[in-house]
Amino acid sequence: MSTPIEPPGPRKIRWATIGAFAVGAVTIIGTLTQTWTLLFPAGAAPQSPQPAAGTSPIAVSAAPAPTTRAPAPVQGGTYLDTLPAVTGSSLLVPLPKDLAGLPEYAHALAVKCPPNTTGNTMAEVAYVIPRNLTTFTATLTAHQTSVPTNQLVQLSVFPAPKDLLPNGGNEGKPAIVQAEIGAKTTVKADLTDAFHVRLRIQCNLPGAVAVIVDPLLRP
Repeated sequence: MSTPIEPPGPRKIRWATIGAFAVGAVTIIGTLTQTWTLLFPAGAAPQSPQPAAGTSPIAVSAAPAPTTRAPAPVQGGTYLDTLPAVTGSSLLVPLPKDLAGLPEYAHALAVKCPPNTTGNTMAEVAYVIPRNLTTFTATLTAHQTSVPTNQLVQLSVFPAPKDLLPNGGNEGKPAIVQAEIGAKTTVKADLTDAFHVRLRIQCNLPGAVAVIVDPLLRP
C-alpha cells in the first residue's frame, strides 16, 4: 500500500504558517533581549543611595580635647624645681590642695612657715646655680586656710658663695619682698659671681605656706 501524499495546496499553507510562527518568535526574543540590555546593562556597578533633594550628608567629627594653659617655654633658663636642693630640702612641702595641679603652679616651690620658736624663726633652701645663669626671678604668694590677723610672709633671695656661710664676705646683697595671704609680689635678684642661690622664708606668724611661683634662673 502506498503512503498518502498530501495535496500541494494544504502543504503550502502549513509551511507558511510554521514560517510565520518562527519569524514572530525570533522577533519577540530579539525585543526581550534589547529590553533586558537596556534595563540591566552588562558590568554595571551597583549605585550607592543618594541623599534626598535639598539635603546634604552629615559629617561626624570628634569633639575637641580640652586644653589647659601650660607654662610658657623658657629659652636658656632653668626652673629651681628641676634642680636638687643642696640644703633645706626637708623644708619643702607639697602645694596646698587648692593650688596643686593648676598649670600656673607647675614649677612652684612651697615652704612652710617656721614655728617662730627660739632659734627657729626662718626656713632656708639653697641651690647650685648652673653656669652662665646670673638672674633669679619669681613671684611670692602665701596660703593659709584660716587667715590670722597681721599675717605676712617674706622672701629673701641671697646670691651666696660656694661655702654657703651666712653673712660671709662673699655673699651679695639680698633681694627682699613681702606678701600677704592671697596677694602676689614679684622679685628679681642679681646673682652675678654667686655659686648658690639661697632662699630664706620668714613669717610674721606660723601656720602659713609660702609659695614661690616660677622660680627661674636665667642669663
